[in-house]
Amino acid sequence: MSAREIAAFLGRNPVFAGIPPRELESLAGVALEEAHRARADIFMEGDTSRWFYLVRSGHVKIVRHSKTGKDVVLELLGPGEIFGGVAVIEKRPYPASAQATEPTVILKIPADPMIVLANRYPAFIKEMALMIGRRLRAAHDSVTSLAVDPVEARLAAALLRLAKRERTRSDKGVTLPSISPGKAWPT
Repeated sequence: MSAREIAAFLGRNPVFAGIPPRELESLAGVALEEAHRARADIFMEGDTSRWFYLVRSGHVKIVRHSKTGKDVVLELLGPGEIFGGVAVIEKRPYPASAQATEPTVILKIPADPMIVLANRYPAFIKEMALMIGRRLRAAHDSVTSLAVDPVEARLAAALLRLAKRERTRSDKGVTLPSISPGKAWPT
């Protein structure tokens, strides 16, 4: 992907909407594209936050590892979605791990230019806060659903979220992606 294509990709993301084109081109000049196979770790919980990430294609799950060895999937992110950004801006370690759930291409931008961008453009921080707010509301809805809804209602809600986010429309209706055994369902 060329620097021009990376700048255009960034410019289509609402978080970068208020950033001047010359700044996007500067970020594109230091951004790296990486391909990851299914189940490959992108970063681990506790790692130093050196990169700000965006999903280019595929899906990435954000996971917390419990002391009992069980994994809790916090989010499943698709193309255009940001991850690792808050840790970069706060200059703290990543609070969870990130793992590709299928062959995935990510775009990663070094932390230092992102911190400079955040200090220079308050609109960037505002858009990050709005994104975090949307994710937090979705997490609250999931917790509430787990606490009070029967399994059938939770399954129906998960299918509706999946249809809204990942659907393919045709004259025959809506097609959802096929999930292979051992592959994570979007949340």
